[in-house]
Amino acid sequence: MGFLGLHCAEHDCASDCARCRRGGCFDATTEVERNLREAVAEIRTDFDRDIAAARGPRRIYIIGSMRNPDAIIAIANRLTAAGHEVFSDWVSPGPDADMYWQDYERRRGRTFLQAIAGPHAQNVFDFDMRWLTWADTVVLVAPAGKSGHLELGWAIGQGKEGYVLLDGEPDRYDVMLRLATGIFLDERELVAALAAR
Repeated sequence: MGFLGLHCAEHDCASDCARCRRGGCFDATTEVERNLREAVAEIRTDFDRDIAAARGPRRIYIIGSMRNPDAIIAIANRLTAAGHEVFSDWVSPGPDADMYWQDYERRRGRTFLQAIAGPHAQNVFDFDMRWLTWADTVVLVAPAGKSGHLELGWAIGQGKEGYVLLDGEPDRYDVMLRLATGIFLDERELVAALAAR
């Protein structure tokens, strides 16, 4: 069977037509297939563009390290300028917030397991999860720690698009980054990919 589902028994080709009987069947089939493929590709492109326009801007949660506020704020501003709704407010307490929390809990005589079950950890967790749930897209800005990679994995597992913006060619390769929707070394390419939707 040919692309159109037809079959010529006489010449064992993909089209039962007058051209086939004259020996030009393969050229005709190839031309028909090419034209149909081009038409389908054009329809898909138009459809994708219409769907993206109907969806409106992305809701993006920026994932990263509190010790990397400049990069977090820069990409958040760039994506906001590109028309997306962007959440990165988790970085506002500053680069030492986790260390202050750890110091506080230790001074109170609490272990890690007690601290992670406590009200402060629950409040921060609920805050982050509210915004991760809100987002339809996440962007992990490297370098990021264990929490950032857990957030990325959770988001991808929920069916959200998850992108990684590396801060250069990695010193050590990581195969599991293939789980991400896209991996970028250049911020402009990431912004363009998110705009293409």
